[in-house]
Amino acid sequence: MQQTNILDIGKGRTVRIPVNYQHFIVDYSSNPEDCGWEREDVIHILECVKEGLLEDLDMSANLMNTIGTFFENCVCVKPDINAAVFWYEQAIEWGNDLARSNLADILRKGTQGHPKDLRRAFVLYKECGLPYAHYRIGEFYEYGWGVRQDLEAAKAYYWKAYQEGHRLANKKLREWNILGQEEESKSRFEVRCHEWGDGSDYNWCYCDTKEKAIATVKNFYANDPLNIYEHLYILETKADGTREVVSIED
Repeated sequence: MQQTNILDIGKGRTVRIPVNYQHFIVDYSSNPEDCGWEREDVIHILECVKEGLLEDLDMSANLMNTIGTFFENCVCVKPDINAAVFWYEQAIEWGNDLARSNLADILRKGTQGHPKDLRRAFVLYKECGLPYAHYRIGEFYEYGWGVRQDLEAAKAYYWKAYQEGHRLANKKLREWNILGQEEESKSRFEVRCHEWGDGSDYNWCYCDTKEKAIATVKNFYANDPLNIYEHLYILETKADGTREVVSIED
């Protein structure tokens, strides 16, 4: 079951929103190595897709989403936005938030001439628990894209994305002058673990102090303390935007 939080969107209104702190890297490169893949593996996957030999693949929602990114970003294949949309839709049926976000981006921008659909994009972002999606929802409310303009809701979603460490949200709140001096001077601590989520990638949470971050680490690995230093790290984002890894051995 997807984790949800209650968000106050102003004027006495609250909504339940999904949250998903799965770590991922946004990369629009056509070079498979930049996407974390060996070229031979990408070619094998694409050949299986072309020949309809999907049974030869260890198919999962993450792989379906990844195939979509291959077609969208022409990774070892000609760009094919319709194929990308098809595979994102398949992954969405399996509940994949990255695919929701990727398809929403296409519908928001009209990528490669694909028809825009701001209303569907808005719905997909709202169903997606990624901090990036929370920031985009703020934009939709701010500018009235496919939804009634609502600046209070926009601020609430921007603030949520800011609390989750999204850099564009930090910039937006500075533009609106709604970050107090004390808030601006704070560091944020990002705790990343291999085994969180579905185990296929890093997942993370945010803490407002180093002590809370270290306590989160030790609590997660309470039954397996020897793996703490091998599978996890804490990343501190300072007020000036610089980032550094924090030692948890102090």
